[in-house]
Amino acid sequence: MKNDSSTQITKEDILGCVSKDISFQKSLYSKTYPKMMAASYRLCSKDRELSEDLLQDAYIKIFKNIHQIKLEDFNSIAAYAWCKRVLTNTIYDYCRKQKINPTDSIEESKLEFTTSAEINESDYCEHKSLNASDIVSAMQVLSPQYRLVFEMYLIDGYSHKEISKKLGIGEGTSKSNLHKAKAKVKQELSNMLKVNL
Repeated sequence: MKNDSSTQITKEDILGCVSKDISFQKSLYSKTYPKMMAASYRLCSKDRELSEDLLQDAYIKIFKNIHQIKLEDFNSIAAYAWCKRVLTNTIYDYCRKQKINPTDSIEESKLEFTTSAEINESDYCEHKSLNASDIVSAMQVLSPQYRLVFEMYLIDGYSHKEISKKLGIGEGTSKSNLHKAKAKVKQELSNMLKVNL
């Protein structure tokens, strides 16, 4: 599949934004908005107003700090990932300030988790016939606390240590939530396969 150049962030976009050129800021905004809005909406538990507000805050931070993007060996995908990381940090910071901690419902003292119980990626091989929208649908069965850790670890690339600091929880809680979330998603994907047979 060919990349659509009209949606790819370019080095010129970044340089233009660094020099505060409004035409390049508009270009970057139009190229990233659809995916960024979808991510914000998902991370804000489908609260449209909140997701729009926090996305606006994220764009302010993006344009203020865009000089941090490394231009040596520039990569459009890495530039988008940097923008998305600013968005996720904005949302997690908001949750922390509002004392919204979706993982509070799990007490660390009640956890029985061992790293040996971690699900291997090979466990998902039977689900190769499913597509991305099936996986997104399967994630909807997760409770907010599980979905947040699942997305931070597997989608946004945070380590358990980083998740622990961002959400104010222990690393054990983060690992346990991920383990349980993976098991629930795997079960839901299996259910989808049975329905489609």
